[in-house]
Amino acid sequence: MTEKEPKDQNEIATIEAQLISMTESFLAELGRERAQRALNRDASLQRDLTIDSLGKVELFHRIEAFYEVELSENVMIAYLIVGPRAGTQPALGPETQNALTRTS
Repeated sequence: MTEKEPKDQNEIATIEAQLISMTESFLAELGRERAQRALNRDASLQRDLTIDSLGKVELFHRIEAFYEVELSENVMIAYLIVGPRAGTQPALGPETQNALTRTS
């Protein structure tokens, strides 16, 4: 599959909304009401949403299936091990945006 750049800020906003919705559904399945209330575009999967490593893997598999993409190892490592760092890595960085943009 080839990756493409998001067309504009509206497309990026749509992707972010879809990711938040998928994460909210995942948290609901886990019965994590408190985490659902803490969910926003800047929330840390581990610290704010209390999603452990296995939960992250499951969530990433759902994202890959929804967008019909394979997330790169760099994206997986960044979010499984390190997670986004405030001020240094946007919640939806360029590599993630490219990976999640549907292919034509």
